[in-house]
Amino acid sequence: MKKTVSVIAFLAAALSVKAQNIAPRDNYLWDIDYYNPSVVMKSNGVYADFYARYDINPIKNADVNPLDISAETYVVRDDHHWQASLAHDGLSYFDAAAFSVAYSHLFNFGTNKQHSFSVGGRVTLGYGRIDFSKLDYGQTGYKIMVRPDLDLGFEYRYKFFHTGFAVKNILSLPLKDDGMTYFRYPRAYIWHMLFDLNVRDKVKFIPYFALGVNQNIFIDAGLGMCFLRVCRFNYSFHGPTISHNFGLGFDIAKRLHIGAGYCFSPTHRTSGVTMRLSVKIAE
Repeated sequence: MKKTVSVIAFLAAALSVKAQNIAPRDNYLWDIDYYNPSVVMKSNGVYADFYARYDINPIKNADVNPLDISAETYVVRDDHHWQASLAHDGLSYFDAAAFSVAYSHLFNFGTNKQHSFSVGGRVTLGYGRIDFSKLDYGQTGYKIMVRPDLDLGFEYRYKFFHTGFAVKNILSLPLKDDGMTYFRYPRAYIWHMLFDLNVRDKVKFIPYFALGVNQNIFIDAGLGMCFLRVCRFNYSFHGPTISHNFGLGFDIAKRLHIGAGYCFSPTHRTSGVTMRLSVKIAE
């Protein structure tokens, strides 16, 4: 009984905040292809990306200042888009790594290709290592568990208007030991819409809104801006965690992108910083 109560109490505290984002990605607009595998955010080419998130004030029961990292590669060829990533996510007694492969296809139609429809999917194979010594019921040792999963999504575009829907963690398999569930990535349903508005090719505004269900209903709304095709800024609000996210990035010589972000929740007294690097290694 003590074992059951300890696990339930921890999961309630950890998942209530961490799982609202379905993973450590705070900037929905900049990471929209992570949530919806049908969305293509890059032009033709081959890219190598690096992403990191460091919790300055982590949630209760998390490791002290956990660091989550991801290395990704993209290949974009006209209507075809491939992606592969290797990611790590740490949360107290649960330490996870995952390898994923995604593909999406874009269909253009209508006069001057004003309409488009894209569909994509992602296959993930991950493992989770549970450290029993970090749970408060006197056990020791480790347990490694494998978890496969799937994501599916689509997006429709007409001129500057985009809307899409995705299902993340379709399988949502629990990681169990001796009949006890220790962790699971919850299934999530996410709908988004955004407007891609250019002002004389010098300034671009991207207001967006996302609504989803992931244990609870959540929203993510914000505004992205691009100045002179070089400087990018983004602000978003996430509820019900009442968190604010700011991002600033720069494109250098059309081949290098450097970005950083800051996220904080005054309600939960959590905060974290993100860093991203993208290099276009081939046309």
